[in-house]
Amino acid sequence: MRHVRIFVASPMEPRNELETIRTIVSEINLTAGPLLGLWVEVLSWETHAFPAVGPDGQSTINTQIGDEYDIFLGLIWARIGTATPRAESGTIEEFNRALDRLKRDGNHPHIMFYFLDSPLPPSRIEGDQLQKVHLFQRRLRELGVLYWTVGSTDEFARVLRVHLTKTLEKQAAEKTTGGSETSGDKGKLLLERDYADICNMDLKTGECWDRFSTKTKDFYDMSCLLDKGTDLRYKLEFCRALPRVVDELLQAIVQVEAAERELLRAASGLLEEEYGVIADTTKKEVLAKVKFLIREPTNEMAALLARLEPTLMLAEDIAVYMTALASETENGVSSIIKAKNSFLAMFKRTQEMLKTAIFNREILMDRCDAALRRSRLARDASST
Repeated sequence: MRHVRIFVASPMEPRNELETIRTIVSEINLTAGPLLGLWVEVLSWETHAFPAVGPDGQSTINTQIGDEYDIFLGLIWARIGTATPRAESGTIEEFNRALDRLKRDGNHPHIMFYFLDSPLPPSRIEGDQLQKVHLFQRRLRELGVLYWTVGSTDEFARVLRVHLTKTLEKQAAEKTTGGSETSGDKGKLLLERDYADICNMDLKTGECWDRFSTKTKDFYDMSCLLDKGTDLRYKLEFCRALPRVVDELLQAIVQVEAAERELLRAASGLLEEEYGVIADTTKKEVLAKVKFLIREPTNEMAALLARLEPTLMLAEDIAVYMTALASETENGVSSIIKAKNSFLAMFKRTQEMLKTAIFNREILMDRCDAALRRSRLARDASST
C-alpha cells in the first residue's frame, strides 16, 4: 500500500477546518484508501514540528517538515499570517516552496488552495491582513492557480471530500500504471473511483439520518410532556414553539431525502456502467459491498417506521388538546391552529419519506442481486 502525504499550510486561525481535513482523511483511509491502494497521512507544523534552534522559526519548520509530500493543501481565512524573512507569511513561504518544487518536478506536489469566506466578528477584523489575503488571491490567479472559495466549514467538508478523492485517484493511477493505462486498468480504476464516491455519499447519508433521528427523539420527548395535567400557560408556550421544532424536523427530512437521492443515483450509475475489461472478481466484490452499504440501514429505517405508528397516535391526541385549547383561549388561537396542522403534516411527511427510502433501497438491492447473477453466468459461460 502506497503512503501519500498531504501537507496542510495554514495560519492558526481556521481551527475547525483543520480538524475537518483530518476527519476526512481518516474517512478516506477507511473507505476509498484501501481500494486505491493508498494510506494517507496529514502533515502540519502543529503536529510534525518540534522545538529547535535555527535561522528563524519558519526555516526550522521547513527543515523539519521537508519536501517529501505528495499534496500541498493551503487554507486561509481572513489573515495571511506572520511575515518571515523570505515571504509575507509562513503559509505563503510554504506555498512558494511547493510551487518551486512543482516547476522543477513537473507533476509533484499537487497543489490545492482554499479560502474561507465566512463572517468574522468585527473585533477580529484586521484591514491590512484582509488586504494581503486579496493580494495573494490575485497573485494565485496570475500564476494560473485554480483556488476554491467556501462559505462555511460544512461546505469546505463537502467539496474537500470530492476534490481529495479525485486527487488521490490520480495519484493511484500514476503509481499503478506509470501513466500508460490499459483498458482493463482504466476500467478497474473507474470502478474503484465510483465505489469510493458511493462510500463517501454513504457517510454523508448516515450523518443526515443521525441528525434526523436525534431531532425525532427530541421532539418525541418534548411531546410526551404535554398531557392533560399540564397547566394552560405551558400548553400555550409549547404550541407557540412547535412550528419552529417542526421546521427543524422538516429541514432534517429534506437533507435526508437529498442525500438518499445522491447515494441511489451514484449506486445506479455504478450498476449501469460497463467499465470495459475488468477482473470479474473485482466487479463481484464491489457489487457485494454496494449491496451491503444499501442494505445495512434498511432494518433501522423499518424499525423507525414501526415506532412512528404509536408516535402518530400521540400526535393526534396532542392535536385534540390543541383544538380544545384554541377554543378555551383567545390568545394565540392562530398559532395553535398553525401548530396543529404543521404537526400532523410533519408526521405524514416522515412516514412517506421512510417508506420511499426503504422501497428505493430494496429495488437497488434487487438490481445488485441481478448484476451478481449476470456476473456468475458470464463466468460460467466463459469456463465451458
